[in-house]
Amino acid sequence: MVGREDSGGDGDRHGIHDRGPDGHDLDPELDPVPSIAELRARVRRSFPRIGTGWPVLDGLTGGVAIGRTTVVSAPDGLRQQVLGRMAAWAAGESYRTVLASTVSSTDELLLAVAAGGLGLPARALLATTSHDAWLDARMRVLDLVTLAGPEAPGRFAEVMTSARPAVMAIVDGFSGESESLWDRALRIDPPTPDPWSHSSFDAVLYPLQRRCALVLATPDDGHADFSVPTAARYVRLQPRDAQSRVEITVRTGGVNRSRIVLLRDGLLPQPTPTAEQVRRRGVVNIWEERLPAEITRFADLLGAQAFDLEHVQDDEAAPGPDGVEP
Repeated sequence: MVGREDSGGDGDRHGIHDRGPDGHDLDPELDPVPSIAELRARVRRSFPRIGTGWPVLDGLTGGVAIGRTTVVSAPDGLRQQVLGRMAAWAAGESYRTVLASTVSSTDELLLAVAAGGLGLPARALLATTSHDAWLDARMRVLDLVTLAGPEAPGRFAEVMTSARPAVMAIVDGFSGESESLWDRALRIDPPTPDPWSHSSFDAVLYPLQRRCALVLATPDDGHADFSVPTAARYVRLQPRDAQSRVEITVRTGGVNRSRIVLLRDGLLPQPTPTAEQVRRRGVVNIWEERLPAEITRFADLLGAQAFDLEHVQDDEAAPGPDGVEP
């Protein structure tokens, strides 16, 4: 470690204040410059990430950051499938989760979460009853709140200001228009209201103040970054090749990363958390208990093979029919 040298007061002019957490002056020789490893650890602790439950998304995003806003845009069915998986995975990790929508019913949201636990689209659960008992047992114990309809924004605000706010907060049908229902529900009132100022939703301030990972989902119109210009990350999912493939584009800090994948109505492999993702100590995700072979048989009942990732753009080799790279 290297201590800061006394620069005769220059440190204060450069924003360096030799004061401890209690406000008392520190001896410059005892105020060490943090190492890169320490800085990295501090940043990760400040903005830990929760896994999405989708390996491709986790590979592109590293997970959904607590204290940050992530915008997801996709067509209705695909968007609901992704949000259902994210909600199921976070709640299955024992994080309090709220899934709110002004474009879906409560029944549709719950069905999407249940199917998301298996890595399947909601329509899959309409075709067979083979997993009902197993899903029922887990849905009953999830720390999950679902809110639907025109009352969803107001009830969402109540949940997020309650004694037990959600850590993962997912909003579907978000509109960034001023004075919209979601704009009012997501406002942070200033400590001393200024009658001359106009309060509105702040995508930077809200997740920091509420200490949550905020996910805002919109229809795929190609302009999500304009509706929420200060979000930390933008995720866009676009069907390709007659909807047999999906292009996933993630934009962070003006840099785009894309992959084209072929997703089938079958099991996606359980994701392996990265160093930046947080896991509850001593907690096994509730969805990890189902054997892949059992869900594969479930997919077979629907006439679909259980593929996880068939093709990744620019990869040297595509996985084989069993989902394993040759």
